Amino acid sequence: MSSNPVKFTVGKLVAGMAILLTDDHHVIEIPTILLPSQINAGNIIQVTIERVETEERVENAKFLQFLDSLLLKYGNAPEKPQGSVEFVGDTFVILRLSEMKSWNCKVRGIDILKDKRRQVGSYRAPEIEYSFNFYARTTAGRIKSDIMTVKTLSSDDFKCLNLCISEDDYEEDSLKALKILIKRIGANVTESLSLANTHLIANEPVGQKHDQAIRLGVPIVKKSWLEACEEKFAVLTIKDYLLHSPENPSSP
Repeated sequence: MSSNPVKFTVGKLVAGMAILLTDDHHVIEIPTILLPSQINAGNIIQVTIERVETEERVENAKFLQFLDSLLLKYGNAPEKPQGSVEFVGDTFVILRLSEMKSWNCKVRGIDILKDKRRQVGSYRAPEIEYSFNFYARTTAGRIKSDIMTVKTLSSDDFKCLNLCISEDDYEEDSLKALKILIKRIGANVTESLSLANTHLIANEPVGQKHDQAIRLGVPIVKKSWLEACEEKFAVLTIKDYLLHSPENPSSP
């Protein structure tokens, strides 16, 4: 470690600053707090300047550790939204968005793009191909999911039916036969009832699913509707097969 001692003459002390003069008439100003005590104008002082490399290494290590902590906390960019197609009907499509890892960024909103345009409305024409993707707006920027391409089904295709059964209305054998019928015609059936369902199959105007279907506006139909659809090999109108009750509308 090298040192370079330099002699200075104190020229003037004013307002907390000291004016120092070298023998070759260079002038520097330093705070008086750096000088020894009881220094006056005319005193000669010697300043030794050294490079403290051990301290440099310590401070450099601290700084690198600080950078690592920033990288760990803020260095991960948000992952792109992960979307999937849950169900395809004749006039609607159900998409599912998995939980998005945004790390320390905030998600300000998520839109659905249809054919690269922001989604407005929910109606889809039968037998038309559409492309969808999720569009996340975050504090780190805008991120799109992969494109999901689907084609809506024909209105006569049983696959467009997303059914739910009010299971408490049926005996075990009848329930089993109903599920076999649904599978035979190629329709879909779910355990729980939601807005994604096209119909609720019920035998009595009571029960939790029945009440939920009324709240959601899901048509409630009898098993005989499915039997007639299978016989005619077509998706028939539900008008004559609605399960009527005081609470249930007479039409879907």
